[in-house]
Amino acid sequence: MRSYGHIWGGLFAGCVVASWLGLDALAMALFPIPVATHWVRQRKGQSLGLILCAALAAFAALGLGRAMVYYVLVAALGILLGLGIAQRWHYGWIVAAVAGSAYALVAGHMLAFWEASQAHARVWLDAWAAQLADRAGPADEGPQALMLEQVAWLRQHWAEVGLGVMFWPILIGACVVLSVAVRRVRRLADVPGPLGSFREMRTPEWVVWIAIVLAVLWLTGRVWPNALLRLVTWNSAIALSALYWINGVSVLVYIFDALRPALIACCAVVMVIFLLGAHPVLCFVGLFDTWGDFRKVADRVAAARKRAQQAADDDGRDDE
Repeated sequence: MRSYGHIWGGLFAGCVVASWLGLDALAMALFPIPVATHWVRQRKGQSLGLILCAALAAFAALGLGRAMVYYVLVAALGILLGLGIAQRWHYGWIVAAVAGSAYALVAGHMLAFWEASQAHARVWLDAWAAQLADRAGPADEGPQALMLEQVAWLRQHWAEVGLGVMFWPILIGACVVLSVAVRRVRRLADVPGPLGSFREMRTPEWVVWIAIVLAVLWLTGRVWPNALLRLVTWNSAIALSALYWINGVSVLVYIFDALRPALIACCAVVMVIFLLGAHPVLCFVGLFDTWGDFRKVADRVAAARKRAQQAADDDGRDDE
């Protein structure tokens, strides 16, 4: 236990400082990976000790209250993470289990304290809008002005989109946390880890039926407007777009790995998508991967390129 004192102390201090700075999500994210790593290495006592450390850090930074329970539950997700890695679940199943559990926690908290969460969101969005307004000049009509419009729209419609928007960082965070935990476990414990990887993770085909149902509900809401229907449809559609976006990123990583394009081409694609706001492209890639199976297409292109290269090498040897 003593040999882990410096690690526990660092996590405790980092969690407390992040909580004091208002970075609660960062503070809680410090614990699941080490909890999972110890769990896979059959050091369950250390895992449980880290969960207790999370509770004490929350108490030191925020006092006795719901925060302690929240921090403990998030840290305990590391046990689920470690269990999936140790039992060699499929990568996608672990992501679904961790993201689903975390989202149930966040959504449950938002619904249980609806008015408080809405007020907190409005304060956060107002602060974000103020920062953007300070950076943008009075006559600015560029990206800053567009971002201000989007923030204003979010503030007006947060009730209809907030639950869906919150699924995005949770899903992305689950993929990042799992990938980092797998690398640590393989390095420290020589454990093979889950079946598959992020680049092979694919949204189940049956999910497309949810997209079709949501499209029908959206059209119904356009004809017969209803506040409850709009709340369910918009939030569900935004959460579903996160699934297809992450699938699009997975397809992109797979294509880069299979075809090994030039570095400048990879950088250009990433810049267009992430710096120029072409994120919907990845959503459509993820959606149409249901029918196109772009990974198989990339494999066929890579195999054809390899055959062409081998043929060129054989011709070169024959000429010699």
